[in-house]
Amino acid sequence: TESSVENLYRLADGRVEALEFSIREESAVTGKSLMELKIRSGILIGKIYRHGQLITPHGQTEILPGDAVVVIARAEDQLVRIDDILEH
Repeated sequence: TESSVENLYRLADGRVEALEFSIREESAVTGKSLMELKIRSGILIGKIYRHGQLITPHGQTEILPGDAVVVIARAEDQLVRIDDILEH
């Protein structure tokens, strides 16, 4: 199945969203460092939860299958899948 939204929290009167994605399979974001990914402007990878550890990501951090990834974005970004964080 796809790496889709598991949890969604709306902040700032609904203008900002914190979305949790469960990475279930290989996608365009897995196996590359965050600095290698072309992440859309205004989108922040907030935390990664991996094997019981909470990771504060940095440029060298990779997203792996099985991770839970928290993404902060504007509501108008309309993220549905983890791959939606990437520029097209």
